[in-house]
Amino acid sequence: MKSSFSKGLSKVAYSFVKILLLALIVLAAGFGLVYPLWKWATLSPKTYTFFIFLLLGGLLCYGLVRAFIKLGKREFFFRALKILILAGGIFLTLWLLFSLHRLFALLSLAGTVVLFVLLQAGKGSR
Repeated sequence: MKSSFSKGLSKVAYSFVKILLLALIVLAAGFGLVYPLWKWATLSPKTYTFFIFLLLGGLLCYGLVRAFIKLGKREFFFRALKILILAGGIFLTLWLLFSLHRLFALLSLAGTVVLFVLLQAGKGSR
């Protein structure tokens, strides 16, 4: 009969081998996926960039259509408008701030907050 120490040691060794095997599988899969993409990007950067933008555009369109179907027209457009107001306001505020127009940046931030609050209030009234 094996002692409890021997059983515990064999369990630890088995766990270590499983972790090592999993790490090797992940390493091989990562190399198998990354190496061809790296090779393609270095040999033909224009086609690689075009394909990546095409893939991201397709994923964005898929996500937008899926959200439109799931949320309905009204809720989808309210969320999209909120995102556009916040993103545009933050971009404008940061651009003005880094251009050293602090007063206009503050006004832009205040305008963004006011537009967002008005949008929220208008949504609840209907």
